[in-house]
Amino acid sequence: MLTIPEKIRILQRKLYRKAKQEPTYRFYALYDKVFRADILSHAYALSVPTKGAPG
Repeated sequence: MLTIPEKIRILQRKLYRKAKQEPTYRFYALYDKVFRADILSHAYALSVPTKGAPG
């Protein structure tokens, strides 16, 4: 299991806090956050050992 890079953890914390502080807030544009190169490379690194299998 790979450790989550600090930049990704910071983003996760910010999104979590925003969602908890304002339950009615809508995240309309998450594409810019999901399609960051560091997030995609980490997701790819997580999927390589399982050969893309779910779970």
